[in-house]
This record gives sequence, C-alpha cells and structure tokens, in this order.
Amino acid sequence: MTQSPGLDYAQAAVPPPPDTGGISIGFQATIGTLATAMQRWCDLQDKAAAVKAQLPVAIPIVSVVTVPTPAAAVVVDLGGPQQGRQWTVRRWAVADGGDTAAAIAGTTRADLFVGKPYAVGAGSTRGAIQQWADTMNPLPNLRIPSNEAISVQPQDHLFVIITGATTSGQQLAVAVAILDEPQASYTAVQEV
Repeated sequence: MTQSPGLDYAQAAVPPPPDTGGISIGFQATIGTLATAMQRWCDLQDKAAAVKAQLPVAIPIVSVVTVPTPAAAVVVDLGGPQQGRQWTVRRWAVADGGDTAAAIAGTTRADLFVGKPYAVGAGSTRGAIQQWADTMNPLPNLRIPSNEAISVQPQDHLFVIITGATTSGQQLAVAVAILDEPQASYTAVQEV
C-alpha cells in the first residue's frame, strides 16, 4: 500500500489479512514440485530421443525413371545417408514401373554403384570401377547382397545405372531396402 500524505495507517483501523492457514505456502510448494517433475519428464524425453537416434532404421527407397531414348544409359541417384549415419543395402530391384513381372525390352542390365554419381562421363554407360558394388541382368530382377556387404558412407551416394532398355518412354522402377544406422565410430588414439 502506498501512504497518502497526512494519513497514518498504523493508527487507522485496518484489519490484518485473514488467516490463510498456510494455503499460499502449500500452493508454492506444489508449483515447485510440478516444475521439477516437468523438468524430469523433459530430460527423459531428450534421453529417449537420443537413444532412438542411435537405433538402426529400415528405409525403403523407390525411384521411377523413364527411358529417354532406346539403349540410352539411365542414371538413378538414390541419395546418401546424413552426416553421422551410414547405409547398408539389404536388397535392390529393378523392374518395369507399372508391373514387376513385365519384361523390359532389350539386353538390359543394371549396375549398383557407391560414390559420386557425376563420375559417369558423357556417353559412358559405366561408373568408375572402384565405385561398382553389384550388378544384375537380365531385368526385371531382385538382388540380395551377401552378408549385407554394400555400405554407403555420408559423403557418398547410392546410384544405379540401367543400360540396354530399348523401349523409349518405358518407365523403370528402382527399389532399394536399406538399413540406416549410426556411422561406425573411430577409436581415438590417446597420447601416452
């Protein structure tokens, strides 16, 4: 309360505040307990998210492309893992975009590469030999790499080059099942 000039509140007949019986103290203690519980819950959620980020996740990737001209090489870039993650190829398939059992005309072949897709030169139908990971022919086909030996690191892309398809305008589907997991950690060398 502010005091007005000439008024003495000590002598005025102002009743004291009613007895609250400790309600305000109990209310403050309850708010404090609630805030602490909410902070603990938020901390647990953060820990759960961190653990979940470390779990492997199965991801299907599908891309449909069109054969531009007969016998043209078609490059399908399927992307790559985020920084700190790596991919392991579980299986991959190439088929007609509308019917997996339909024939793909021509002497068709599909090659799976790990690296930079731009390594395929103009007019070339092959990627760099050190990037070549797997092959399949004839198409349609499905491959399951042995021992999940095809790994894609964050700086690389997974891409497929399809050659030999002779029907211009035919749609081809490339499907890859990958396991996205935390990148293998490197052991730091400690100074002695």
